[in-house]
Formats: sequence, structure tokens, C-alpha cells
Amino acid sequence: MTLDIQERVTELESKLTFQEATSDSLSEVIVALEGRLEVLEKRLRLVEARGSGGSDGEEPDPLNERPPHY
Repeated sequence: MTLDIQERVTELESKLTFQEATSDSLSEVIVALEGRLEVLEKRLRLVEARGSGGSDGEEPDPLNERPPHY
């Protein structure tokens, strides 16, 4: 019976080690995704600011925009 308990403890330790490795890996992925999300949010704010043309939320008038070669 002692051998059975020892086998179970060994199996549980093995599973715990795997779970810890998986948890660490997932934490690293989350940190990386948070960084990418921050970059994308900044880009989106820039795009929105450029596209809004003003603070009133109206579409900019293409006749008032400077051509790209200026």
C-alpha cells in the first residue's frame, strides 16, 4: 500500500510541475499580448485623430485637405 501512495504522490507532483509550466507559459503570452494591445490602441487613437479632422466627430471636407504632395 505504501508503494501505491508513493506512485500517486509522484504522479501528482508530475502533474503539478506540468501545470506550473503551463501557467508560466500562459502568463508570458498574456504579457506579450498586453504589450501588443497597448501598441495597437495607440495606433488606433492616432488613426482616429487623423480621420476625425476635428473634435466634433464630423467627416473632414476633402476640399479643405492639402494634397499629399504638399
